Amino acid sequence: MVPFNPNSKSFRLQNLQKDHRPLKIVRASHQYMYDNTNSEYIDCVNFVSHVGHCHPSVVRAAYLTNNLEAITPGWDIDWGEPTYPQQLRHTLPEYLDTFLFCNSGSEAVDLSLQLSQLYTGGTEAVVTDNAFHGSIDSVHHLSPKVFKTNNITKADWVHIIPMPDLYRGEHRREDPAAIDKYLAEAREVVQGARQAGKVACFISEPMLIIPGCIMPPSTWLQEVYK
Repeated sequence: MVPFNPNSKSFRLQNLQKDHRPLKIVRASHQYMYDNTNSEYIDCVNFVSHVGHCHPSVVRAAYLTNNLEAITPGWDIDWGEPTYPQQLRHTLPEYLDTFLFCNSGSEAVDLSLQLSQLYTGGTEAVVTDNAFHGSIDSVHHLSPKVFKTNNITKADWVHIIPMPDLYRGEHRREDPAAIDKYLAEAREVVQGARQAGKVACFISEPMLIIPGCIMPPSTWLQEVYK
């Protein structure tokens, strides 16, 4: 047993659960966050900052971008050699050769929805239960976590398949037929969506982070797409 040191980080982290005063974070660096008393915390909550807070490479890239002498006109600008899209293309199949850069995940999902509906002529969308895909109105409709939490009526054009949670879900890893059962339920939802109209898209996280870092079975996404 190691005695608690009131000045230690572990003691302060434990006390966060008992202290009703709001935590005031004023700055962050790499994996650490600092409050207004300069106490240091390990950030185990913010899943957005994959490379850490204020990463020097990210800060420098933002600095250089913001210092470009450019305006936002209604015509094209020669930005030089687009090295990043070229590098990105080399990591993907050859038929993925066009990139549309967005300023947020919400905007990316909204754009995906628009493109899929324009391309297919469909209106119906299939999503995974308990998911959250963004903060703008169109994407809220695709986010069961939002309309379930806020008691909002689900849009008719949104169809929800069960989350393939083998740990806490209805069908668990102890059941050898669990994956087949989840796929059967997904198939039934998709068939229902087709009866309502033409399916435009299926949107899901490849790893279900929002519901609790759940790894889908290795074959689940491939079979759902089929």
